[in-house]
Amino acid sequence: MGTIRVRQKIYRLIFILSLSVIYMMIFCFGLEIYLRISGNYKLKNFIVGNCGWNRNLESGIPEDLILSDNAGLGWELSPRARIINGYGRFKKGRQKKPKGVFRILILGDSVTQMGNWKVLEEKLNTSGLNYRFEVWNCGVSGYGISNFYYYLKERALNFDADLIIIGFCLTTFSGSNLVIFDGKKYLEFFNPFMVIKFPFNRILFLHSHLYRFIVYDLEKIVLNKIDLEKIIIDRFKWLVSLCHKNEIEIIAIIWPFLKNNYSDNDKYNYFEIRSLVEMNNIPYIDCHKSLVDRDDSSLRMSPDDYIHPSEKAFEIMAPDIYNFIVSYLKAQRILK
Repeated sequence: MGTIRVRQKIYRLIFILSLSVIYMMIFCFGLEIYLRISGNYKLKNFIVGNCGWNRNLESGIPEDLILSDNAGLGWELSPRARIINGYGRFKKGRQKKPKGVFRILILGDSVTQMGNWKVLEEKLNTSGLNYRFEVWNCGVSGYGISNFYYYLKERALNFDADLIIIGFCLTTFSGSNLVIFDGKKYLEFFNPFMVIKFPFNRILFLHSHLYRFIVYDLEKIVLNKIDLEKIIIDRFKWLVSLCHKNEIEIIAIIWPFLKNNYSDNDKYNYFEIRSLVEMNNIPYIDCHKSLVDRDDSSLRMSPDDYIHPSEKAFEIMAPDIYNFIVSYLKAQRILK
């Protein structure tokens, strides 16, 4: 008799749980429909199409970025953009250097990606130094410190580098909240959720209004209770540690904004970056000193773009970057 009662309680519990799940599914389904009808949390609300590197969004497929299968990277260059400066940066397997080659990898965001690093490579190779130099442009639009770390860990360690240069733009501490849409399918997803991660995060974000509603608002609550800057600082420490562990030299470049008057936020980001590299004992060059009048429109890639240097600006900064690199390598007794 007692066994029958226990079994009945178990069945009752299973029935209640099953009914609860069904009601919850009905509720979620109804809320999903409501959010779709109301227009709240549409995916297009997360789409930003006016970025310089994404200027062809409305007319067709973005030229250079695709969604990565690596959660840490988030996005990468598409196959059509993966050979930069003549180097196939995304070939599988280790890419060993030819004998006598000193290989430099430059990690960064769109400022690095759009830079003409062949200028630096040619200067290094025509100065009578005791190596033949390769300068690999490994910049990817929108990347920040966390992406730099995962790019080094998942990709760049296979490139057999001797020196890593980190290109810091003053937007490096800013987060991205983007989805790229080509009119037919979603090609790119910049995960806005730095805290909540699980395997189906992106799939649900791309397809569920309810998920976007729950996670987006939930994370805003979580973010108020944690220190995002600490997460970024820790990622950079991991990056430096990874370089040291693999016996790769590491230095940094700080890119200026192409304007003379900085906002309080610009100044804050500038001093945060300087503090970060100094705290980790990373030698760096501050390219603010290379440009006398940063408001000169000819230094900008386009008149309203104060982030991306023009070819002229890059050519002005390149000699200082060259001198900095050579001085560092001589100080380390890598160059004679």
